Amino acid sequence: MPEPSYPGVYVEELAGGVHSIAGVPTSTTAFVGRAPGGPVDTPVRISSVVELERSFGPPEADDALRAAVSLFFAHGGREAIVIRASGAAVPASDDGTGIHALGLDQPFNLLCLPGLASDLGGDVMAIAGALAAASRVCETRRAMLVVDPLPAWREVADVVAGPASVDALSSDVRRANAMAYFPGLVVANAGGADRVVGPSGAVAGVIARTDLARGVWHAPAGLEAGIMAVRQPASTLTDSEVATLSDHGVNAIRVLPKAGTVVWGARTLDSGAGADPEWKYVPVRRLALFLEASIDSGTKWAVFEPNDARLWTALRTSIDNFLVGLWKQGAFQGRTPPEAWFVKCGPDTTTQQDIEAGIVQIVVGFAPLKPAEFVVLRIRVMVGGGHDRRRPLPRRGRPRRPS
Repeated sequence: MPEPSYPGVYVEELAGGVHSIAGVPTSTTAFVGRAPGGPVDTPVRISSVVELERSFGPPEADDALRAAVSLFFAHGGREAIVIRASGAAVPASDDGTGIHALGLDQPFNLLCLPGLASDLGGDVMAIAGALAAASRVCETRRAMLVVDPLPAWREVADVVAGPASVDALSSDVRRANAMAYFPGLVVANAGGADRVVGPSGAVAGVIARTDLARGVWHAPAGLEAGIMAVRQPASTLTDSEVATLSDHGVNAIRVLPKAGTVVWGARTLDSGAGADPEWKYVPVRRLALFLEASIDSGTKWAVFEPNDARLWTALRTSIDNFLVGLWKQGAFQGRTPPEAWFVKCGPDTTTQQDIEAGIVQIVVGFAPLKPAEFVVLRIRVMVGGGHDRRRPLPRRGRPRRPS
């Protein structure tokens, strides 16, 4: 500010000292698979079917990649990264092809591998290896893998038992970062005949739509999670079959009266026996990934700052301000902030040894919302014509005069 030279009011703009944290995107979806046309092993960011066809040509029969991307946009998806793989969608080594073409400059939140099982000839061992590798990429990139049904999954019994079951398939998969859906979807083929495609693209679109309308902390399932741009699910599921799938961490796609085809489940693969209960539900896991990515991105200003109490206070303030905004939107349980989250950053988390090593330790805890999967109705049948016999019935006829 210039030195005051005459009587009056002098205004100086000062930095607020509080660094705001912005939420990162939550539903950018990467699609990797084979296609008859388009650039090879090159990430192409698109935001509509028009851009899809401009880059990869018009749809053709049995083109699983473009069918999935089209379903994504039809169900509410906003931004996709499409990679036409030159060979395997999930190469055995990081050679820059397939999913490994997704460089660090291409952030994504969901990963779909349309046609993976068919491309691998239904080989369960090869599919399991590819899904395990893809889930490791998702874990590193704070993303979720959307698993399509295998060709061998013709009935629910095939999904939950046998050599091609979901448990056998996902033994090496990072289950907290993966979600599976059954059955496939019947769509009209480019040639006019119907065919079955994996539901991953439609599901990713439903997730994007839910994120936009209600937030990443809401389950992308239920009556509002409708799937419209398809003929029908490839199989009709009963209530008991839906329950069986849910017990094994597989989310059902089913038809409900008046609602039509809907996604009817929001569990990760980490929800079976012996699983980590913290990551049982898709919205809880995705909210945690969103918080990690947002706080990581929003606190990079702290790098090379003096590692002292002033820095710790600034970090706590920035993160608290971010979390209180989410709490006001309904992202957490708790009537008050202390019930909903906590942020620790100070001498109780950062030791002198950490300071000497240039490390700041931040601990964030939150109380997530969990889906109400089981709504129990308690219905009491009253006797005596609808009146409780423990209470006298009202007199009938004309009222008596008061005495």
